[in-house]
Parts: sequence; C-alpha cells; structure tokens
Amino acid sequence: MIKKLAHGIFVNFSILLVLAVISYGFSRVYAYFNTGAEKKDILLLDSEQLGTYYMPKISWVAGQTTEGRTLEEATKTKLESDYLSSYYYQYQASGNGLTRGLKDYYTEHSREALIKLAGYYESNEQKVIGTTIAHTIEPQFYSADGTLIVISDEVISYNESVSQGQRISYYDTAAYDVMLLLEDNYWRIRHRERKPPENPQKEQSEVTSKYYITGGKFYEADEAFQLKCINYYPKKSPWTEMWKNFNINTIDKDFRKLKSIGFNAVRVFVPFETFGKGSVDPQQLSNLNQLLSVADKLQLKVVVTLFDFFLGYEVTEWTISDRHAEQIITAVSSHPSLFAWDVKNEPDLDFESFGKHEVTSWLNFIIRRIKTYDPAHFVTIGWSQPEVSVELSAIQDFVSFHFYRDPAELTEFLENNEYTGKPLFLGETGMHSYSRWWFPFSKDEEDQAAYVNQILSIVDDYQLNYGLWTLYDFKNVPADVAGRVPWKRNPQKHYGLINRKGQNKKIYDIILKFNCDEK
Repeated sequence: MIKKLAHGIFVNFSILLVLAVISYGFSRVYAYFNTGAEKKDILLLDSEQLGTYYMPKISWVAGQTTEGRTLEEATKTKLESDYLSSYYYQYQASGNGLTRGLKDYYTEHSREALIKLAGYYESNEQKVIGTTIAHTIEPQFYSADGTLIVISDEVISYNESVSQGQRISYYDTAAYDVMLLLEDNYWRIRHRERKPPENPQKEQSEVTSKYYITGGKFYEADEAFQLKCINYYPKKSPWTEMWKNFNINTIDKDFRKLKSIGFNAVRVFVPFETFGKGSVDPQQLSNLNQLLSVADKLQLKVVVTLFDFFLGYEVTEWTISDRHAEQIITAVSSHPSLFAWDVKNEPDLDFESFGKHEVTSWLNFIIRRIKTYDPAHFVTIGWSQPEVSVELSAIQDFVSFHFYRDPAELTEFLENNEYTGKPLFLGETGMHSYSRWWFPFSKDEEDQAAYVNQILSIVDDYQLNYGLWTLYDFKNVPADVAGRVPWKRNPQKHYGLINRKGQNKKIYDIILKFNCDEK
C-alpha cells in the first residue's frame, strides 16, 4: 500500500513538474512577445520564409551582356533571394541589435563591420530602422567557376534614425557595386561600394484619368460635379464575405438600384488578407475588374479603398504593402470607372494601438508608392474624424473624413476648415435605426431619416461631396468590425436604406429627393 502511494505521489509530482516546465516555456515566449519582439525573431528564417515578411520590388535590367559565364535562371533566383535577405538582416542588426542573421549573407570580413556598427548603435542608445523598397539590378560579371558574381544595384530605401527620442526619417536612392561569393550554398556579400546613381530610372504610367480638380471642385469634360457616393456591401455578404462569396449578378442588380436612387459613385473596400496581402489572388483581381466593369456600364465612379482590415505598419513589413498596392493598381488602374484610391479606412483609429508616427509614416510611404504606379488617379485617406483630416492633407488630392455626430458640429467644421483648392469628401455618414426597450441609444426609422436630412441639408449648402453608409441593413456583422457585445454590434446592422425584408425605409425617400430633385 505504501509503495502504491509513493508511486502515485511520484507520478503526480512528475506530471506537475512537466506542466511547470511547459508553463515556464510559454511564459518565456509570452514575455518575449511583450518586449516588442516579433515572431520572426525567435528563429533565424531562411530566405524563402523571409519572403512572407519582406518583398521589395525587384527589376532586373534586361538586354545587358554579363562578362564571364552566363547567369543561369536558378542561380539568378537564388542570388536574388540571398541578396535581399542580406538587407533584411542588416536592418535587423541596426534596428534591433540582432546580428545572428548576418552570418549567412555576409562574408566574415564584411560581417565584422556590420556587427561593430550594431554594437556602436546599442552602446549609444541609437538605432536605424528601415527597409529597402525597390532594387534595379544589373549583372556585371559571373566567374567561370560559378562562385563569384558582381552586380550593380540602384536601391530605393526608407530609413529612420532614432536617437534620444528624436527621429529623422528620409528616403534614399543610391547605386551600389556589389561583389558576392558563393559560400556554403549562400551568396554572401564580400564588398559593397556606394556610388552616385548615374541614370535613375523612374517608373512611368501611361494611364490617364478623365477627371481633374480645379478650385476645390471635381470636373469631368469641363463640367463640375458633386460626388454622391454610397459605401457598398451586398445584403447577404457584407465586409470580407463580399469577396469570399463574390457574385457579380448581385452586384449588377445592386448597382442598378443605387443608380436609380441618384448615386453617381460607389466606395468599395479591398480586405488586405482576403486579397492575399503581398501575393494578391488573381481571382480577386478578376472579381475587382468585374465590379469596375459593371460600374462603367452604369456610368458609376468607383472609389477603391486599398487597405481594409490592415495592421502592417511596421517598417519591416512595408514591402508587403507595396506589393499589395502594385498588383492591384497595375491590374485595374486603366479601368474607366476608377475614380480614386482611398488608401485606408479610418487609420486614425490605429493611432493609440500602433502609434501616430508609425501610422502616418506608413501612409506617407504608401501614397508615394501609389503615385509611382498610378500618377493619374486621385488619392485620399478616409479619416474617421474631421479634425484629423489635416494630417497629410498636403499629399492628398482631396480630403476625406467620416461624420456620425451632431450636425451642428459638421457646420462648425466646414465654416472653419482651411483646405483651399482641394475638394472635401464626407466619405461616410448616416444613422442606425436599431431600437430595443433595453437599449439606451435606440433610434427608429424616423430618427434615421431626420438625421440624414439634416446632414444632407448641410451637404447641399456647402456643395459637399458625400458618401452614405449604406445601401442595406445586414443580418450579420463580423465581430472584428463592431465587437461581440450586442449593444455595439446590433446597431451596425441597421444603417441601410433598405431593410432585411427588402422594404424601403423612410430614409430612402430622403436620399431619393436629395439626389434626384433638380436644384
């Protein structure tokens, strides 16, 4: 009996010990993440894994003769992968003090200099955070034995120098001659020398837009117009479900309906992950093109919000954003129904979680990249509050903000705004009609119609461009849109002009009168 008891105690103690070790391990990982470290820092990633975090634009100069041996495609692919990894880990060293990744991508001589530099930054409480954005690579020499390559590379990069709480941010374009050696199946940088760029290559777009801005107004064919827009999701598949269950027949029917109510534009949202992030799904590009074609057929303008459900503000992930933007813009920028790019929906809501500097730096960066791929179309940012819309207004073509507050505050803002020469776009407005006896903020259809009527009266007085939220009431709203608690989630289901039974609500007639009556 005593032996059995002792055995049981031993077994239980062993189990508790194992659980304690596991718990300690998880606590260490949890603590690691809470220090601000990222998942990709726990393990040293190989170049293929790194491609999910770092995807700068690569252009190989075509039609050039390389001295020595011909550069094989397999070698070119491996060289590109290892070469880009060298930059990633160089920034890890200068920004986070993590030097272990340098071993695979730099020879011993060149590695020592980077390690010393990282040590200098750390001892002086400095760091350089950054990323390369684009590389234009031209092979110069490939040795006969296949172990040495010399390339020239024109690099566009973004850098933030941080010291004593002060930040200096800058973009840089520079050309390099780079010698790489093949060691242990890695192409390692032996020598890299900076030189002035001889012939900076700028990407040019042949896309033109039929719209332009003069005196703070939109024009088409020398005729000014007011943007009357609706923020659109299908009734049965709102938010990301629109693209996961894409149905062009439903969209065609809905666009005809909103056209009949007098809207001349529609705002749609591209969810970052649903579209594939840095490797955009070709099927989703096809879906977006189909939507634009339906809009064109009905002479509707389309505002495309490029980054919805997006949180990749860290500089090390900017290249993923760049690839996302490039692929979508390249695919649809020539479409005649495209009116403007709205960079991101309500990015100011991310200031508290991610930092205002981080969010606005990313916005500045991605606007520059959008204008590189498509200089012809307008670019704006859909801020959640009018007071924030001053941010980055100088680099936007028109200024967008959302408004769900007291109409008197909208008048006050419009009276005191200092935006001259740029149109204002009230990108979202509206009121829910959700009413329950227990809900202290209940509103009915009469309240909804009265509020929107007040807003549209102000829109009319100031000839403001506007966008209504939204065409339909929805049965379901995702938890990541409005949370899980019913008093937040349920009102989001009742902002439409048309209820879930397909009946027009009282607000419908208000919109019809405003949009269609001759002024």
